[in-house]
Amino acid sequence: MKNISIITNKDKDKYLTYTNRIINRLESKCSIKLATVSDDIATALEGADTAIVLGGDGTILACASQAAELNVPILGINLGNLGFLAEVEKSEADYAIDKLLAGEYRVEHRLMLEASVIRNGSVVKTQTALNDFVISCSSVRRIIATDVYVGDSFAGHYDGDGLIFATPTGSTGYNLSAGGPIIDTVLNDVAVITPICPHTGFSTSLVVPADKTVRVCLRDNFSRKSMLTTDGQQGFEIDSEDVIEIKAGDKRTSLIKVHDRSLYEVLSLKNITKEKRND
Repeated sequence: MKNISIITNKDKDKYLTYTNRIINRLESKCSIKLATVSDDIATALEGADTAIVLGGDGTILACASQAAELNVPILGINLGNLGFLAEVEKSEADYAIDKLLAGEYRVEHRLMLEASVIRNGSVVKTQTALNDFVISCSSVRRIIATDVYVGDSFAGHYDGDGLIFATPTGSTGYNLSAGGPIIDTVLNDVAVITPICPHTGFSTSLVVPADKTVRVCLRDNFSRKSMLTTDGQQGFEIDSEDVIEIKAGDKRTSLIKVHDRSLYEVLSLKNITKEKRND
């Protein structure tokens, strides 16, 4: 482990207390590059063997696409609230760094989705997501009407507040809040479509093969503007006649694991942690 990039969220570590603690533990053992989540993350990750990301799930999501593009694995240290993506809590940081330096870890390669916005026959925007894509109205909450195709097959009409397209990693996020199923993250070959507050038509989630392209056509939305949101962070305005194609991306996000925990153990731990915070 020669080169490590540390990406920190100063909103979560205002005085860099935890960040500096990790730097002090690493500085005599490897080359360190420090950046904040508001910096150019791609530049910060260039040449890195590993990225240590300090923050919440949003911080990790902000780094995921660039890290996947550069094939840099991420060790997430949770400084936020629930933190499903982060491998360890801040109290475990020293343990995690020791495991990393000793090479005592494994790497999980997580499915990412790619969405393309097609306008007048041409691709005008392409995004990748580790968690999810959401299609919804961009301003005043209105019903959005869509036709959804999976591969060459018509899957149904979805009329409601929007649609979520989630990976197994993202199934514990907005998808779960909207009533969608949790999908084990060992499944890298499926995605889930979940309607948001459906009004008519299909009202349940649909688990689809990740190797099939999902095509979404906006229907009867008149002049209303809609939005494609990527991982809850980046938004792109879509027109009423745009077509959105969503498929498995070519890249994977690599997450470093120093614990031997299944998804079910993580869910149990997070539920316990959440209950303690609510007490």
